[in-house]
Amino acid sequence: MINKGKLYGKEIVQGYIRVKESNIERPIKELKKFEKIGLEPGELKKIKFELSERDLSYWSEKDQCWKVEPAEYIFEVGSSAKEIKDSASVWLG
Repeated sequence: MINKGKLYGKEIVQGYIRVKESNIERPIKELKKFEKIGLEPGELKKIKFELSERDLSYWSEKDQCWKVEPAEYIFEVGSSAKEIKDSASVWLG
């Protein structure tokens, strides 16, 4: 994140996960991590979110346990669900 303004500012950086073409009924996008940061004018901060296996899992009623669906996962970072600043994807399975 970068503060392009002339004043000190605060931002809540949010990390979301989406599953592309999921076969499981789940939300379109899930908030998994967030962090409030302060930035001086012109300051750039890198934010690192670490995700666990559980962060990627869904509850299987059939098997009565948490499972990770084999799929393409899209990781998004932004100041809100509608204001995504960056994203990356990975295939898990």
